[in-house]
Amino acid sequence: MFKKRIDEDNIYEETHVHSKDQFEADNPVKLVSKKILENKQDAMYLTQYGVAAMTWAFKNEAHDNGLKFVPGVEAFYQDETLSYDNGLVKIDETKPVSQIVLHALNDDGWKAISMAISSSQSVDGKSYMSNETLKKYFGAGSFGHQNVVATTSGLKGILANILKEQTITEDIVKNIEETSKKKLGNYSDVHNNRLKEQIAELKSELEESKVRLKAVRKEANAKFDKRIKLLEKIRQNQGESSQAFIESYASLSEDRAKAKQAEAEIPEITLKNKRLNTRIKAKEKELNAFLSIKEAYNQTQLEVDGIRSKVVSSEVIENKVKEKLLELNSIFGKGYLFAEIQNHGHVDESIIYPKIVKIARSLNIPLIATNDVHIFR
Repeated sequence: MFKKRIDEDNIYEETHVHSKDQFEADNPVKLVSKKILENKQDAMYLTQYGVAAMTWAFKNEAHDNGLKFVPGVEAFYQDETLSYDNGLVKIDETKPVSQIVLHALNDDGWKAISMAISSSQSVDGKSYMSNETLKKYFGAGSFGHQNVVATTSGLKGILANILKEQTITEDIVKNIEETSKKKLGNYSDVHNNRLKEQIAELKSELEESKVRLKAVRKEANAKFDKRIKLLEKIRQNQGESSQAFIESYASLSEDRAKAKQAEAEIPEITLKNKRLNTRIKAKEKELNAFLSIKEAYNQTQLEVDGIRSKVVSSEVIENKVKEKLLELNSIFGKGYLFAEIQNHGHVDESIIYPKIVKIARSLNIPLIATNDVHIFR
């Protein structure tokens, strides 16, 4: 089905089709067959997102209308994927997810695609394939090799995402930063600095109060036994009307009054110190919480800087596209990989696809022009 079209009456086939079973598509199977027949095309294609849903419905409809059915899948893709303990694929959220379209040329091809879908299931029930998956089921020596045709999908495709690396990186960074802000809330150095100043002021006040408490306790604990005995001796020797007795008595009375006042002041100062300690601890707890947020923001920034540091020049990016095309061509086999281009009127298409055409032609990789059909008109 993948051949050069030169007859004006038979120049195009919809090779990239989603059905109504997909949330993003609205193509009932009978509408698809009707449009295919109206357009005088030969075949019905099906390329669902990461699943094999509706395959039998499309196959039966194609058979009933004398059309060839080409089953396939638009698999999600990352160069490398990890697995959970239950075997499901774990996606690296810091890297873009691309797409690759696979078409079965025969039963062995569909068997290989089905096995690849099953082995690369994620928690959302869709297929996320890696280089390892592609090599295992479609590489040289596998029963899927040269029984499957791969195309590089659209603006989220395996080549387009490389060419959009800088834009995608900024989208990833934005998502990380927004998620971090939503999780951590707002952070302000001004507020942190104010908290530090308040803690310092409270600690200074507490230290002054402690010094005062020490002095008050010393005054409250003053001993007067010797002075009382001395006063009694003066009274006996000089009499209560003597100047020495009067002055000594006044001094002793004043100091005893001060001691009594100091003793009454101790609970007040102690309570004040306790409250100051409580306020300091509360402020320190608040500060530590904000410092934890700051540390989390710093870690986020390190992650963001690390992602941005991997963005390279346009020349390097184009070389990465070439390397990816050659790698895929090696896996699927010469003539079984097509660089896909589309035209939906998107601005990005006029930027991305000319680059893909230029690079593919420089490597003698064939092109396929189609559209990503979600709604038949």
